[in-house]
Amino acid sequence: MVTSYYRKDATIRILSHAAPSLCIRCMNSPQNRIARAASVSQSTVSRALRNDPALPQATCLRIQTLARRLGHDPNPLVSLVFANLRRRPGRPQLGTLAFLAADATQDAWRKPGTDRDFFLGARERAAQHGFAIEAHWAAEPGMSDPRLNAILRARGILGVILSMRDAERQIIELAWEHFALVRIGLSQRVFPLHCAVNHYYGTVRLVAKQLASRGYVRIGIALSRWQNDVTDQNWLAGFSTWQQSQPVRHRVPALLASDLSKDAFFAWFKRHKPDAVISVNPDVVQWLRSADLAMPEKVGAALLDWQDHCGDVAGSVQNSRLVGSVAVDIVLGQLRQNARGLPDHPQTTLIESTWREGATVRQNPAR
Repeated sequence: MVTSYYRKDATIRILSHAAPSLCIRCMNSPQNRIARAASVSQSTVSRALRNDPALPQATCLRIQTLARRLGHDPNPLVSLVFANLRRRPGRPQLGTLAFLAADATQDAWRKPGTDRDFFLGARERAAQHGFAIEAHWAAEPGMSDPRLNAILRARGILGVILSMRDAERQIIELAWEHFALVRIGLSQRVFPLHCAVNHYYGTVRLVAKQLASRGYVRIGIALSRWQNDVTDQNWLAGFSTWQQSQPVRHRVPALLASDLSKDAFFAWFKRHKPDAVISVNPDVVQWLRSADLAMPEKVGAALLDWQDHCGDVAGSVQNSRLVGSVAVDIVLGQLRQNARGLPDHPQTTLIESTWREGATVRQNPAR
């Protein structure tokens, strides 16, 4: 017989071929003491400590609270490791993490782009550690917070990756205390969450410096307000800080439009006459090309979030797969420490971007 448990001041104990002399020790094992205090069986304690979805949520919470009061803090990863010893031979499966998306449509995040790269990076990293990733649509019609919570609990979800805009505003009453948590992107300050995110501030400075190194002097930035807001104003903050290092005569006022339309863009472009434009929207590059402005000799353009579909356009690669991978590392780190719920001191991990050469800017004379 093999018995295992986790205790803060002790560790994992494995008792094999238990002798009669060990029976007293077994009776005084942590789970048996919890069972006597809770007036339930030892098997019920074992199931409650690993959040068995077959048990009522209230029962799990009551037993887990009592266990902590008695000085025993069960680590779910320990139980999962030993559970895998009893599985059939094959690929290890230590548990499941949820990837929550809340786009307007169920599969919007699956389209080629940043959000899909987040998921692919998270899935690859999770698999390396023996975990699976399940995508859940939090904005599904009729999906309430209690229902979403019940689904996650029933699926035995250990950790939750929130990959959505205004995630915390849409999910207010999720039972956070049951999950290890991380947000991809900057937290909206509604709830304190650990975050994995691109270094937006550094990214826009990287692009501006690359353009300047190629001889462009009047460098402007064109953004939609929502694009700047979703980065907690880091796009504009990074650009404005860089611009302060340039001569006043070379500074171009930023275009921050509620609707970045072609007409609004060219009204700004004709007024301020930038010789290079930074943007997130690939349409800006197409507008410049269609105007026959001798790109890249006279006018350059670069994107802040280059994707495969952007073709020969220059810009920064935000390394979104790495962001998703780091998000998984943050969740697994919490699970290893048996940390659940909203952190007291949330941390943000920043991922640097990589410059990608393209036909929309001049060659770097240093090369």
